[in-house]
Amino acid sequence: MRRVSLDDTVPGMRVARSLHYQYGGVMIAAGATLDERSIAKLREFGYTSLYVHDPDLADVVAYDYIDERARQTITRHVSELYDHLREETRKLVNTEELARSSTAEIRARMEDKSFRRLVGRAKLQETFLGDVEKILESILADHEMALAVGTIKTVHSFLYDHSIEVAVHSALLAKHLGLPKADLRQLVLGSLLHDIGQVLLPEDVARKNGVWTEEEEDAFRQHAVLGYFLLKERGNIGLLSAHVAYQHHENQDGSGYPRKLSGRNRLLSKRESMNTPGRIHRYAEIVAVPDFYDELVSDLPYRPSLPPDQAAARVREAAGTILNRKVVEVFLSYLPVFPVGTSVVVTRGKYRGWRGVVVGVNRVDLSRPLVRLLYDASDRLKKPVNVHLLSDDEIMVRAV
Repeated sequence: MRRVSLDDTVPGMRVARSLHYQYGGVMIAAGATLDERSIAKLREFGYTSLYVHDPDLADVVAYDYIDERARQTITRHVSELYDHLREETRKLVNTEELARSSTAEIRARMEDKSFRRLVGRAKLQETFLGDVEKILESILADHEMALAVGTIKTVHSFLYDHSIEVAVHSALLAKHLGLPKADLRQLVLGSLLHDIGQVLLPEDVARKNGVWTEEEEDAFRQHAVLGYFLLKERGNIGLLSAHVAYQHHENQDGSGYPRKLSGRNRLLSKRESMNTPGRIHRYAEIVAVPDFYDELVSDLPYRPSLPPDQAAARVREAAGTILNRKVVEVFLSYLPVFPVGTSVVVTRGKYRGWRGVVVGVNRVDLSRPLVRLLYDASDRLKKPVNVHLLSDDEIMVRAV
């Protein structure tokens, strides 16, 4: 299988991984053959790429981090919750005014009985603790995560799919960092709901299709405050999970928002994290890294996605100032720079200009994958060429 741009998709291609509606249902199942109508449908729903079968890549399979049924269930839960809160809160408050309110005013409004009843009816604990267990069950199992890839998101489903991707990678990070399972539950729950405050933003801000004005950007930044007070002391959600929503946009150098907290570029102990004023909580520092990365590799209303190698480079550049350097180090230690199925072009070496697909990941060096070249500089090859980048330092590739 390989990932292709929707613009390069033609009738007759077979879908290699199922594509979904924004609420989690299957739009086009794996194995289906595309026609003009189905391609138009994908374009209508905001897809810009997909995985397709290729006879020269029949042996290549990239698994999801979590199984498809679990992903669909969690997506449905997130989308139903967010849509419910979005609809019901507009009956209680003017979102334009709320976005311009001070933190104290937001807190008072969120503590209102009507808001408490609204969130109580959403049954966050009953719904999402089961979802957290599904994620942890997948992550803690002995799978080859280097071969896994996340879901393909659309601009319409971004908020829901992004929440799941961030939760999955937060769990992976916590596992690699050695956090105990009890901590993982709170962390994953907080990461799954880290952007819940966006449902309380004005529609023209939440769905902005272009560059924000300064006023709109200020309004958007309120989602961290809104999310915190929406989750704070709600059932068994837990204060630390709520703090993930509050602090996931704080930066190591103190330039983030909403409180300009700072970090130490190491993972604080549990005691330090709880008792160090002015410092970012370690849960939020963990969640901030996959949140940053997943936004880069996703199509957004105001910009297209970056290829995975460029996104990984951006994460590395952000370490120390925006992102916690220790967490980034661990994140990049398991994240493939070129996931299986990624289309690449050779930029240096004897195959320069040739194109192919990543078919294997080397644990020794995640930036030097196994590539199967399918095209030379002008045409499709009759016999593909496998190139092990780990054993040939002269060859360089980039994702396309």
